[in-house]
Amino acid sequence: MTNKIFKHIILSVVASTIVIIGLFMSVLYNYFGDQINNILKNETTYLVHAYENEGISYFESLNSHDRIALIDAEGNVLYDNRSRENNDNHLNREEVIAALTYGEGFATRRSDTIGQESIYYATLLSDGNILRVSTTRKTISSLLLGMSSHIFWIIVLVVIIAFLLAKRASEKIVKPINSMDINQDKIACYHELQPLVNKIQSQNIIINEQIGELRKRAEEFTSITENMQEGLIVINRKAEVLSFNNSSIRIFKTQNIQDKQSVFQFYHATNFIDAVNLALEENKVQNLRIDLDYKVYQILISPVNQNGLVEGAVILIRDVTEIERQEKMRREFSANVSHELKTPLTSILGFAEIMKNGMVDKEDVKEIASDIYNEANRLINLINDTIHLSSLEDNNIAMSMSDFKLSELIEDIFHTLDKSAKKMNIELRHKANDISYHGIESVVEEVIYNLCDNAIRYGKENGYVEVSTSEDEENVIIKVEDNGIGIPYSDQSRVFERFYCVDKSHSKSLGGTGLGLSIVKHGVLLHGGNIVLTSKVNLGSTFTITLPKKKDIE
Repeated sequence: MTNKIFKHIILSVVASTIVIIGLFMSVLYNYFGDQINNILKNETTYLVHAYENEGISYFESLNSHDRIALIDAEGNVLYDNRSRENNDNHLNREEVIAALTYGEGFATRRSDTIGQESIYYATLLSDGNILRVSTTRKTISSLLLGMSSHIFWIIVLVVIIAFLLAKRASEKIVKPINSMDINQDKIACYHELQPLVNKIQSQNIIINEQIGELRKRAEEFTSITENMQEGLIVINRKAEVLSFNNSSIRIFKTQNIQDKQSVFQFYHATNFIDAVNLALEENKVQNLRIDLDYKVYQILISPVNQNGLVEGAVILIRDVTEIERQEKMRREFSANVSHELKTPLTSILGFAEIMKNGMVDKEDVKEIASDIYNEANRLINLINDTIHLSSLEDNNIAMSMSDFKLSELIEDIFHTLDKSAKKMNIELRHKANDISYHGIESVVEEVIYNLCDNAIRYGKENGYVEVSTSEDEENVIIKVEDNGIGIPYSDQSRVFERFYCVDKSHSKSLGGTGLGLSIVKHGVLLHGGNIVLTSKVNLGSTFTITLPKKKDIE
């Protein structure tokens, strides 16, 4: 702004100076022209007086810089001090005509004789002749030229003064404006600018409020999107990326993605490209499923409309691996529950039908009733285990957290299992230290009980089941070890699934429901722990449980 004011002042001053000097020179030119006319007239008056006294010989004796000519009434040149040859007839010359008519006359034109622009003055003599005196314009130009150096230095001086004054004036004008702070309540400025300043100040308040609100919303949006587990990509109608979050980069494992790059830089599979193009071209939501890095993702592409036109789309990428796994497990669970419930019910109905039709001998009634009782009891156990497992999964159990000694808990479990262990001649070993744990005692008891019960059921005669406990600064470790039949490596990753049995026939004969290890797993997870299985066929199995100390259960 300072430079603009400075330039305008300089240009204005210089232009004004040039115009003034031009006008001044014009005035001088006209002034000197009038003065020359008067000089010519005065000189002519003197020459007329001399001519009348001495005649034409006087002209010949003069050494004048001006041109002197004597012309008769017919226009013939009688004498010309600048031309010794016969001259053209001058009767048609403007000044001669004026002299013959009015007694005197002035004229300005280019002289063919001397080749310069001249000023002419002619007067009528008493003898009827005309005396004409002329001088060139060069006289005036010479006067003005003589002033040119002075005029030049005047212009230089004016420019220097204008430069200094313009610099100071521009700085003085701009300084209060540049020093204004529109965020202040009161602003000292030029009175003429105060209405503008007030308007700017009010607009600034509104703009700052809007900027603050936009910044807040942008921060909220960024905070939300960057903390999303789902991938989020926003594209325009050309499928160019406008915005994306870190999860989208993590999911697609892309690097160096920039704004305005094609979204297909993220993922360039044909089904994804087709889905994006369809969403943008046909304005329809697209939903597709992709498999990526052993995970399953659902991609939802929603077009964004404005004034009936598709301006872009929002792409949401969700990891549905666990959902699909849970859905698969739910379907398997439903199928297994149906199967497991149907089997004892079928047996019960079969036995009941035989008895109803009187097809059972009296001596077999007791045996059939025992079978019905066992199947019904198996059915009840299955229902109870299913309900209990669902409660553990949903954390829908009585949360009575307490401190208890693991050694006492294990002793109680061994006392309960002692009878079944003696049937198999299996030794129950206890290597529990005097360790206390804060948790749900009934759940921890059930976990250890199920592991020991399984070890006895699938153990070898004259074998052993050993429970040991230890601890470190953060965890309590419980190990349940046996030397039973073991579990094949191919089955070890699935033994914690519902109704999964390595040997279904053997399991059924032992009265198992197939939910015991699932209950163990969810009981451990309820306490924020984990369980690890190591096993070799015919050598035995070891279940290692790690429970964090002081784990809060939500």
